[in-house]
Amino acid sequence: AFTKEDWRSSGILDQLCTVGGTDALSITAVDLSVKANGVELLQTMRGLSREGVITGTPLVIVTPSASGKAIITAAQSDLQDLNTKAAYAQKLLESMLKGWVPVASGAVLKASEESLSLFIMNNIPILAVHGTRDRGGKIISQDLSEKAKAHVVELEGGHPCYLNSPDEFVKHLISFVNGVYGVQSSL
Repeated sequence: AFTKEDWRSSGILDQLCTVGGTDALSITAVDLSVKANGVELLQTMRGLSREGVITGTPLVIVTPSASGKAIITAAQSDLQDLNTKAAYAQKLLESMLKGWVPVASGAVLKASEESLSLFIMNNIPILAVHGTRDRGGKIISQDLSEKAKAHVVELEGGHPCYLNSPDEFVKHLISFVNGVYGVQSSL
């Protein structure tokens, strides 16, 4: 299993923290259980906000592989609230996400087209990333492109393509984040 330490040892975190100057981005890496759902992710984010680690505002979240389940379950929960006209709708996606970067997140294949359409409805852009040697990741990216209008990037590598091509991953991630926040980029 991959952890935040893989992101540190690959140099990805260092690159992200130094792009554009010392305070250009605030990066937080969190190890979530592969069983974590959207509510648990939101609780984690609220805890990090209370501790002053993150702002608490909607963020761009990167979810490699199985961790994408938390975002997908948030979408499914929001869809259920929408369909039942729940009096207290949590609106998990809207409260957590400014943008989403799933890297070959298999849970996407179990999501309904209707739940994936919530990303469009909530104006949450998606950068779907997969490796050249990851057939499943390519299928996931295509699914997100068709159902949620994701922008797709294929990097050299296998399932953990961000570790195989960290410089390219960082370049695409920074460009996406800048686009989400309306910042001009020289990358």
